[in-house]
Amino acid sequence: MEVTLLTIKSDCRELFVEVAERLRMNTYVALMLIIILYIAGGILALGILSLIPGVKLLVTPVITLLTKLVESFFVVFLGYFIWLIKAVFFSYIDIFKHLFGKREKFLPTDNIKE
Repeated sequence: MEVTLLTIKSDCRELFVEVAERLRMNTYVALMLIIILYIAGGILALGILSLIPGVKLLVTPVITLLTKLVESFFVVFLGYFIWLIKAVFFSYIDIFKHLFGKREKFLPTDNIKE
């Protein structure tokens, strides 16, 4: 059994390398493309299975679960994206305040006379 897994793993690695060589790209990019291809194939298979009346009852909860999962992922991602945009925007505002502001405003210890 372990020998079979090693050969499958080796075959997959050879597949990634072959795809990368044919497309003249990095091996990891080819791996990502193959993973996206498998995901798209799975989505297409779920779509085709949802058209079959008897299997539709089994596939519909899986599709619902996957759409809820993707929706929750994008909601969380959107929150982090908005936070990132705000952080970058306010960082630039701080930079401009420091560039065009007076030194006494940022270093109040300079105003103290001995």
